[in-house]
Amino acid sequence: MSKALTCAAAALLTIASVSLGGQTKVIPGEMKTATVTVEAIETASRQVTVKKPDGTDVTFYVPTSMKRFDSLKVGDKINARYYENIVLQLKPAGAACSCANAGALTASRARPAQTT
Repeated sequence: MSKALTCAAAALLTIASVSLGGQTKVIPGEMKTATVTVEAIETASRQVTVKKPDGTDVTFYVPTSMKRFDSLKVGDKINARYYENIVLQLKPAGAACSCANAGALTASRARPAQTT
Protein backbone atom coordinates (compact mmCIF):
# COMPACT_ATOMS: atom_id res chain seq x y z
CA MET A 1 0.00 0.00 0.00
CA SER A 2 2.80 2.40 0.93
CA LYS A 3 4.64 1.67 -2.34
CA ALA A 4 1.48 2.36 -4.40
CA LEU A 5 0.89 5.61 -2.50
CA THR A 6 4.50 6.69 -3.09
CA CYS A 7 4.20 5.95 -6.83
CA ALA A 8 0.92 7.85 -7.04
CA ALA A 9 2.45 10.84 -5.22
CA ALA A 10 5.49 10.81 -7.50
CA ALA A 11 3.26 10.69 -10.58
CA LEU A 12 1.17 13.59 -9.27
CA LEU A 13 4.28 15.67 -8.57
CA THR A 14 5.62 14.91 -12.05
CA ILE A 15 2.36 16.00 -13.67
CA ALA A 16 2.25 19.14 -11.52
CA SER A 17 5.83 20.11 -12.30
CA VAL A 18 5.29 19.58 -16.04
CA SER A 19 2.10 21.63 -16.02
CA LEU A 20 3.78 24.40 -13.99
CA GLY A 21 6.67 24.48 -16.44
CA GLY A 22 5.20 27.12 -18.70
CA GLN A 23 1.50 26.96 -19.42
CA THR A 24 0.14 29.88 -21.39
CA LYS A 25 -3.50 30.80 -21.86
CA VAL A 26 -4.80 33.65 -24.00
CA ILE A 27 -8.16 35.16 -23.14
CA PRO A 28 -9.30 36.94 -26.29
CA GLY A 29 -10.78 40.40 -25.95
CA GLU A 30 -13.12 42.34 -28.17
CA MET A 31 -11.93 44.23 -31.23
CA LYS A 32 -11.51 47.94 -30.63
CA THR A 33 -10.85 50.80 -33.02
CA ALA A 34 -9.00 54.04 -32.33
CA THR A 35 -7.22 56.84 -34.09
CA VAL A 36 -3.80 57.17 -32.46
CA THR A 37 -0.98 59.66 -32.91
CA VAL A 38 2.61 58.53 -33.42
CA GLU A 39 4.70 59.98 -30.59
CA ALA A 40 8.08 58.24 -31.11
CA ILE A 41 9.70 55.81 -33.54
CA GLU A 42 12.72 53.65 -32.70
CA THR A 43 13.78 52.43 -36.13
CA ALA A 44 16.56 50.08 -34.98
CA SER A 45 14.27 48.07 -32.68
CA ARG A 46 11.12 48.72 -34.77
CA GLN A 47 9.24 50.07 -31.75
CA VAL A 48 6.58 52.74 -32.08
CA THR A 49 5.02 54.75 -29.28
CA VAL A 50 1.53 56.12 -29.91
CA LYS A 51 -0.86 58.27 -27.89
CA LYS A 52 -4.38 56.88 -27.59
CA PRO A 53 -7.45 59.16 -27.50
CA ASP A 54 -7.61 58.81 -23.69
CA GLY A 55 -4.12 60.33 -23.43
CA THR A 56 -2.24 57.15 -22.53
CA ASP A 57 0.89 56.11 -24.41
CA VAL A 58 1.42 52.61 -25.75
CA THR A 59 4.68 51.25 -27.15
CA PHE A 60 4.64 48.23 -29.42
CA TYR A 61 6.91 46.26 -31.73
CA VAL A 62 6.23 46.40 -35.47
CA PRO A 63 7.29 43.16 -37.21
CA THR A 64 9.19 43.27 -40.50
CA SER A 65 6.14 41.84 -42.27
CA MET A 66 4.33 45.15 -41.78
CA LYS A 67 4.85 47.30 -44.84
CA ARG A 68 5.40 51.08 -44.89
CA PHE A 69 7.12 51.17 -41.48
CA ASP A 70 9.84 53.38 -42.96
CA SER A 71 7.28 55.97 -44.06
CA LEU A 72 5.96 56.56 -40.50
CA LYS A 73 6.66 59.98 -39.00
CA VAL A 74 6.11 61.47 -35.56
CA GLY A 75 2.73 63.20 -35.59
CA ASP A 76 1.14 60.78 -38.09
CA LYS A 77 -2.40 59.68 -37.29
CA ILE A 78 -3.07 55.96 -37.56
CA ASN A 79 -6.47 54.33 -37.67
CA ALA A 80 -6.01 51.12 -35.71
CA ARG A 81 -8.11 48.04 -35.09
CA TYR A 82 -6.78 45.97 -32.23
CA TYR A 83 -7.62 43.37 -29.62
CA GLU A 84 -6.79 43.78 -25.95
CA ASN A 85 -6.08 40.15 -25.12
CA ILE A 86 -5.06 38.89 -21.71
CA VAL A 87 -2.16 36.43 -21.66
CA LEU A 88 -1.76 34.31 -18.54
CA GLN A 89 1.44 32.36 -17.95
CA LEU A 90 1.96 29.89 -15.14
CA LYS A 91 5.64 29.59 -14.22
CA PRO A 92 7.68 28.07 -11.43
CA ALA A 93 8.68 30.38 -8.59
CA GLY A 94 11.67 32.53 -9.50
CA ALA A 95 11.33 31.99 -13.26
CA ALA A 96 12.07 35.00 -15.45
CA CYS A 97 9.25 36.82 -17.20
CA SER A 98 9.10 36.17 -20.92
CA CYS A 99 7.10 39.23 -21.85
CA ALA A 100 8.96 39.73 -25.13
CA ASN A 101 5.77 39.62 -27.18
CA ALA A 102 3.85 42.09 -25.07
CA GLY A 103 2.51 44.78 -27.32
CA ALA A 104 3.49 43.09 -30.57
CA LEU A 105 1.62 43.82 -33.78
CA THR A 106 0.50 41.06 -36.07
CA ALA A 107 -0.81 41.51 -39.57
CA SER A 108 -4.47 40.79 -40.01
CA ARG A 109 -6.81 40.77 -42.94
CA ALA A 110 -10.06 42.67 -42.84
CA ARG A 111 -12.99 40.39 -42.31
CA PRO A 112 -15.86 40.75 -44.77
CA ALA A 113 -18.82 42.68 -43.45
CA GLN A 114 -21.57 40.48 -42.11
CA THR A 115 -25.13 41.21 -43.08
CA THR A 116 -28.08 40.12 -41.03
